Amino acid sequence: MPSQNNFCGLGTTGGGVRGAAFQTPQLGVRAHIQHLLAYASKERPHTAIVDPRYTLIVENRPDIHGSVTRWTGLNGIWAVPGKTYGQDILRLWAAAKAPDASDAALAAAEKKVHQAPDEPMGYLYRGIVSEKRGNLAQAQGDFETAVRLAGATQNTLQDGAPLDYDGSASSGRAADAAARYDLAVVLTRTGDKKAAKKAYDDLLAAHPNFSAAAWYNRGLLQLENKKQKDAIADFDRALAQNPQNAPAQNARAVAELQQKDYKAAWADLERAAQINNADFDVLANQIVFAACVKPAQEKSKK
Repeated sequence: MPSQNNFCGLGTTGGGVRGAAFQTPQLGVRAHIQHLLAYASKERPHTAIVDPRYTLIVENRPDIHGSVTRWTGLNGIWAVPGKTYGQDILRLWAAAKAPDASDAALAAAEKKVHQAPDEPMGYLYRGIVSEKRGNLAQAQGDFETAVRLAGATQNTLQDGAPLDYDGSASSGRAADAAARYDLAVVLTRTGDKKAAKKAYDDLLAAHPNFSAAAWYNRGLLQLENKKQKDAIADFDRALAQNPQNAPAQNARAVAELQQKDYKAAWADLERAAQINNADFDVLANQIVFAACVKPAQEKSKK
């Protein structure tokens, strides 16, 4: 909730509870870090405590206070149900380290492929660079190669193992999931929605807990194909992994609008606004709903 300088949902417990508000972004970030510190260390913060829930963890949850040493240790305790919360953090971390579209990144990618032509990570790296450079055909080919090579070398993905682009902390299974996801994204960008849907099907069949984004993206494809019930099921899976997913909540409302389930749609739009009241798509849909759908409903009742 950016308007409250609350960037991690502190105090948001559902049922319309908006959570904590801080006077400045700096205080909001400090509260976020202090809250994380309550899970990760028994040492008290060196600055004044601004996290309103820090003491609650220390006094009421001694079983977890200072005991979380891995990101996946936050699963089920930071956000509810939040079953893959730690994995989502690791994926964001990996995405932040992903290569850019520069010539230097492309040269590094070519070097990786040349040095290890049988390893999937080099092709995954080059595919990402190519996609960012707008060369979708090259990206598609590299992701397909990465999927093929990863399938031949898969091993068990260790709990919490980060997906790193140098391959040092990766596994065949992690590379396979990432390559399948990126392939689906590229196929969507090329306009081949049928192939993209199949790519998401294959990804989610093999890695159902890979990412809430995968369920959300497939839901959007289902929605374009007028398969509202299937879309809602996908959005529900995305929300199960990340309950604070405003786009998924908003897209669920759109599917319900198409089914003319106006009561459920309005409830979902309100929930989406509670999650992120600055999301333009949510606000736009609320305005359209209030201006068009509600008056039509009232007229039909007369």
